[in-house]
Amino acid sequence: MLFTDVIDQSRAKQYLLRMAQQQRIPHALLFREPEGSGGLPLALAFATYLLCERPGAEDACGICNSCRKMAQLIHPDVHFSFPVVSKKSGSEPISDDYITEWREFIREFPYGDVQDWLQQIQAENRQGNITAAECREIVHKLSLKSFEGRYKILLLWLPEYLGQQGNRLLKWVEEPPDDTLMLFVSQQPQRILSTIVSRLQTVQLSPLPAEEITQALISRAQANPQMAAQIALAAGGNYRQALRLLHDAHADWLEMLRNWLNAIARQQIPALVQWIEEVGSSKVGREQQKFFLHYFLNLVEKTIQAHYLPLELLHLPPAEQDLVNRLKSQFSFSQLHALGEQLNAAIYHIERNAYGKLVFHALTLHLQDMLARTPTKT
Repeated sequence: MLFTDVIDQSRAKQYLLRMAQQQRIPHALLFREPEGSGGLPLALAFATYLLCERPGAEDACGICNSCRKMAQLIHPDVHFSFPVVSKKSGSEPISDDYITEWREFIREFPYGDVQDWLQQIQAENRQGNITAAECREIVHKLSLKSFEGRYKILLLWLPEYLGQQGNRLLKWVEEPPDDTLMLFVSQQPQRILSTIVSRLQTVQLSPLPAEEITQALISRAQANPQMAAQIALAAGGNYRQALRLLHDAHADWLEMLRNWLNAIARQQIPALVQWIEEVGSSKVGREQQKFFLHYFLNLVEKTIQAHYLPLELLHLPPAEQDLVNRLKSQFSFSQLHALGEQLNAAIYHIERNAYGKLVFHALTLHLQDMLARTPTKT
């Protein structure tokens, strides 16, 4: 994994590069990532750069012996730790029990989450955790001398799955052996043991911009550009979520939204009844309903931003730009804020199994009420 393989995160990349080039690398780093923003790929790229035999100014060379081993995830000086489940009753699992599955997981789902991983190892209903046996294994590995590189590196994915047994690592977090680095990648840092998290230096990742997700879907997943743009607006900065949506996509959200708004504006009651019947039905499914609402919410937020910024700075596809212009002309600034609150509430109710047709019927009434009033620009 190279820095060029990581979607966006330019600020975090530059921070890490500067740290390495100035040789001021903390012995324990916490990569705090909003889900699907690339914490694991970034940590792997950083480890690759540190072990590269001929690193450049912006990235590892990608061709030296060390880089080739890192690409295959078999470098002897890089150790991985992650949540696992027991393979047989009564046993205490360690990460090495699943190292083959782990390598496959990173190749297939570098932006994956814990649910992807547990599915990969067929955990079924069992909860993953990082065990006391794994902590002992980490201590043993970090006690060894490095085989090839300057550094020994532990990459611990999801330290929030460490229970109190994580305190076994406290000494190693505070005072590791020379040239030993610990890279923690967390999606829920608030759940990490306070004794550990307080001793880590943070690398903060940001949710991915919609335009970066769009380009990644087109170049990496061969998505249709129009579909990629719609999905990116609904994914909330989460590339893994975008891939899920791409896999399940079966509707044109922009067309759905236009049809809805047109029927409301023209007071076409039969068309509205049919639209609510179709979109609110169980055939569409809660996930698609939720992400359609996220798509609409994102456009509402872009419309609010358009009151302050030129439209070209919002990086929207032409079709979405037209819709933002329409929303801006039809709704006042205060109405847009109110609409955003209504959409957030609708998403909340859909997530909690509310009846879809009722949710969309209520939203339709709110939109009809808003459009019936003369917009007051504020």
